[in-house]
Amino acid sequence: MIYIKEIEKPENIARPDYAKLQSFIAHTMLKSLMSKLYGIDLTDSMIDSDAHGKPCIIGKNAIHFNISHCDGAAVVAFGNKPIGVDIERIRCIKPSLAEYVCTSSELEFLSRSNNFSEDFFRLWTLKESYVKATGEGLSYPFKNVEFCIKGDKIECNKKEFIFSQYNFKDFVLSLCYYADDEKAKNAGCVFI
Repeated sequence: MIYIKEIEKPENIARPDYAKLQSFIAHTMLKSLMSKLYGIDLTDSMIDSDAHGKPCIIGKNAIHFNISHCDGAAVVAFGNKPIGVDIERIRCIKPSLAEYVCTSSELEFLSRSNNFSEDFFRLWTLKESYVKATGEGLSYPFKNVEFCIKGDKIECNKKEFIFSQYNFKDFVLSLCYYADDEKAKNAGCVFI
C-alpha cells in the first residue's frame, strides 16, 4: 500500500528548513503507519541500514518499506519484499539534465514529448524507485536501467521488477517492486 500526504509550505520558511520538515513528516508517517498496520511502536533506534544503506527495521525482516518526499508531498510504501518509491513535483528542468540519466531510447522518447518536464519526471521517478528497491541508491548508473513508456504501460529492462506510476495534481509517483510481491502488486494509494 502507498500512503501519501500533501505538505503545505509554511510562509517564511527557508528551503533547507522546509526540506527538514518534509523529511520529519515522512518519518512521522512511517512511525504512525508501523503502529497502525503492524502494531510496532517504531523508534529511531529500531531503524538501521543494510549493506547498501537502504533503511530497514532491526529484527523485522518481513516488513519492507520505503519513503520519499519532495516539495509538497511525502509518501510511504510497504511490501512483502524490498520496495522502492519516489515522488517528485513536476517542474521545469533543463533538457541537458536528461542526457546524464537517460538512455538513447529514453532521450528519443523525450524528444517526441509534448510535455518534456512531466515525461522526464516519469522516467526519473521510475529510475529512482528502482535504485531504492534494490538498495543501490544514487551511486547506481541510471543509464543501466531503461524504460519504455507507452501511455500507462511501463516496460523495463529489469524483468524481475514491476513498476506502477501515479500522477496527481502536479506530482508523479513511481513504485518499484518484485514481480512476485503480492502485497505491492495490489497496492493502491491512500491519501492521509
